[in-house]
Amino acid sequence: MKITNYLITFLSFLVQSFAFRENIALNKNTIQSSTYLFWSNYKPAYASYAVDGNREQFENDPVGGPFCASTLSNEANYWWAIDLGQEYTINMITLYNREDCCDYRLTDFQLFIYNPSINTWTYYDQQQGQLCFYQAVAAPSVLTIACNQLIRGRFIKLYKKHHYFPLRDALTLCEVEVFADQTPYKGLYCKQTNKQPILSLQKILTKTTRLRCAIFCRKTDSCLGFTMTVDGTCSLFQTSKYSAGSHVGSIYFERC
Repeated sequence: MKITNYLITFLSFLVQSFAFRENIALNKNTIQSSTYLFWSNYKPAYASYAVDGNREQFENDPVGGPFCASTLSNEANYWWAIDLGQEYTINMITLYNREDCCDYRLTDFQLFIYNPSINTWTYYDQQQGQLCFYQAVAAPSVLTIACNQLIRGRFIKLYKKHHYFPLRDALTLCEVEVFADQTPYKGLYCKQTNKQPILSLQKILTKTTRLRCAIFCRKTDSCLGFTMTVDGTCSLFQTSKYSAGSHVGSIYFERC
């Protein structure tokens, strides 16, 4: 009995703890449908700028930029892709949108994951990919998502069609972070004070504990995290965005 109580206490502590995560997208090989050339300093906005570890969210400056990957504007469709180098179970993907201008360009897009039999840029998307996530509206400044289902793969591709905007359309990604899950049905959840869940899964438990809520989230496809209220109500979410301040009336936990 004492051992069981100790185990529950220990696991509850882990649910509230912060843990280190490795961004497996960092400095990996990338390509995109086209590359924009800045007229101000004649520097191309390569696809690799989205995985260089720099989270600056403005597109360019005359000295240090570009900071974001960007395609040419007003094309029929746009895409950006990354080769992770090996097969992973994808846990979370975080996208950093522009903040200085044109955040609407990161809207109405799909994220696909591919696990091809031939791992080259020529053939990576020739077999059917699995849809990880669809974002209908403009993405917030920082968008973190869990895939719609548990997916293993090596290549990730973000695809969107052209939309008309007064300041021209394009695809711009300031940073993309990808996190793998070695134990997809186990693991920890970290308490978040600077994030806000934005896409409910309509999955709720009442009069429960944080540990049971974490297990519930782990067993639910597309669950990124959960909120807990003081009365023990657990609500699951698929996406989150960065926000200033703490949440009123609930505590938010996210995969870590």
